[in-house]
Amino acid sequence: MQFAGRLNKPSHSQKGLVAVALMMLTLLFVAGCNQTGESQYTTDWGPNVGTTAPLLAANDQDGNAQDLDSLAGETGLLM
Repeated sequence: MQFAGRLNKPSHSQKGLVAVALMMLTLLFVAGCNQTGESQYTTDWGPNVGTTAPLLAANDQDGNAQDLDSLAGETGLLM
């Protein structure tokens, strides 16, 4: 039995349209995954903003005791 119909090959513009649609769907999927994962990560990790830092002290390379107050400058300390 022979197939009587003829299959048309997709044109270059149809192939391009399919490729663009697949890229858009992939980007939307990745963006959606990133949004939910990022918000969960940021809420579960680290202290909240404004929380007082624990008391830390250690000796520097010269043997002098340093703590957060001795390391802070005029505008504070970035950790």
